[in-house]
Amino acid sequence: MGIFLRNENRDLQYNEDDLQMMVQTLPGFQGTNLRQYTPIDAIKHSDIFTAVMMIASDLARMPIRLNVNGQIDYSNKVVNLLNTRPNSLYNGYIFKLVVFANALLTSHGYVEITRDKLGNPISLTFRKTSEVELKSNRMGRPYYSHERTDDNGKFIRRNIKYEDMLDIKFYSLDGIHGLSLLDTLSKTIDSDNNGKDFLNNFLRNGTHAGGILKMKGVLNDKKARNRAREEFHKAFSGTKQAGKVVVLDESMTFDQLEVDTEVLKLIRENKSSTREIAGVFGIPLHKFGIETTNMSITDANLDYLSTLKPYITCVCAELNFKFNDEYTDKVCEFKFDTTEIRVVDEKTQAEIDKINIDSGKTNIDEVRKRDGLPPIPGGYGSIHRVDLNHVNIALVDEYQMNKSRGTDNKLKGGEEDGKGNENRKYHRSPFE
Repeated sequence: MGIFLRNENRDLQYNEDDLQMMVQTLPGFQGTNLRQYTPIDAIKHSDIFTAVMMIASDLARMPIRLNVNGQIDYSNKVVNLLNTRPNSLYNGYIFKLVVFANALLTSHGYVEITRDKLGNPISLTFRKTSEVELKSNRMGRPYYSHERTDDNGKFIRRNIKYEDMLDIKFYSLDGIHGLSLLDTLSKTIDSDNNGKDFLNNFLRNGTHAGGILKMKGVLNDKKARNRAREEFHKAFSGTKQAGKVVVLDESMTFDQLEVDTEVLKLIRENKSSTREIAGVFGIPLHKFGIETTNMSITDANLDYLSTLKPYITCVCAELNFKFNDEYTDKVCEFKFDTTEIRVVDEKTQAEIDKINIDSGKTNIDEVRKRDGLPPIPGGYGSIHRVDLNHVNIALVDEYQMNKSRGTDNKLKGGEEDGKGNENRKYHRSPFE
């Protein structure tokens, strides 16, 4: 029987594009390679955007103070540049937000310091990480090279002194090159995006979640197969076609692939990427809407403040290094005012104010000034007061000595001469 000896070659010679298209018949599947995410791409991820903006905005809204010999100097020019008016283009909050966000996303937050003839800072300007590079001259002295293209297409290159550039880098292994958290999170972002694309495609395609279309005859032309697939997809898929009847002639057969709804549920409720991102940035889970047990609002905010402390320390260290010298290091120190982060409501603030006033740490006028109220007339609010349970530290020893003497006298009968009842005259009781 010759039918068993027949050797018909029906190899359609599927190429790589065809194989990729066959894989994509799985519902919502889009095959993509893992890739490196740029800051612009990464910020489109909701959890990355939340983490970066949360840390950057909280750091930006906290005022930076300069302590000189333990006292806050509110009139310092550098403090005014950092908090209020860094330059003529943007305000202090936006300036700090941009710098800190870039430091988190690009591993560096560059700020150029413009000085007058006397060397005093007069403006601060943000510089893009892609435009700045740290180099060294022939003598080994470091400097920054700034390269950019202006609006007219002209290339501009200039050198900036090392001491005239702030370099905020939150993570580094050599002190020179910063580390980007995006390198650690690239696979996490990719996996999460693929899961969301799968779910979106499934919902967008409606009844046609994916399947195999069979047509009589041999479609050995790639264009013909693509045209047939596109026409079928256009006619029967999409949310507007959901629930409608599919009509085919005898030359066509469509086998729809089934999808386990548990897979869709797993993708929708998956929080692993959120937990990973929170862990990398050091942010408590409650900031991402994930409930944590046995934690009050006050404890949660203190927990978040511990997250911000490494970032705060990094920024203050760079400010002290670039704006101070070996002489002013001993008396001048930049610090963040963390009051707004530590205090969450008026009740907590009132309790803190009461403790500070009773202990003599602050006076009433200082509290009223913070709240925008005038001082108490007559100067009574400027007097520091303590409760009656406290005494002057200089009187403690004298008070203890008098108390000790009084105790000894009571043990001896209470007479100052120490003779007790010997000096008393005996009076006979009328009842004896």
